[in-house]
Amino acid sequence: MQDVPAGGEGQQSRPARGVQGGEGGLVGDVVQDGADPADLAAGGDPGALARARLIEVRDYIKRNGCWPIQPVLPTDADFLQGAVNAMNSVIRQQTTAHGGTYIDLVTPSAGHDACQSASKRWIEGYVPVNLAAPLHPNARGEAAYANIIHGALNA
Repeated sequence: MQDVPAGGEGQQSRPARGVQGGEGGLVGDVVQDGADPADLAAGGDPGALARARLIEVRDYIKRNGCWPIQPVLPTDADFLQGAVNAMNSVIRQQTTAHGGTYIDLVTPSAGHDACQSASKRWIEGYVPVNLAAPLHPNARGEAAYANIIHGALNA
């Protein structure tokens, strides 16, 4: 594992986190180290989180993957979605703990993951078939999420 600076010049380094290390990157930092996502999301002002509406991340890939539609092993697909689920759990817990409004995107996005046909998916897989970056929403997904968020904010 490589070392990365902990904060700035002259500061002690810490082991890098990420998929290679199996620790989940920022998700692993938050979940395993107990960092307060309020500090991360609000720049150190937990009160700002109470005024915020936080949105969870959607389903990326179905359980055990969908080889050969997505070129990833079942265990890796489950790792990816597990990391996303862990992040969603922290977002949900911290949002409600600080009086924020939590907007669920996972439930309405069910059946629109990267394993679906190009015309049905809202999120692209490792190799996009619609215009979008890998593992990011496509135009159909962005429109759907915007409608869901708009509805929640105006309810």
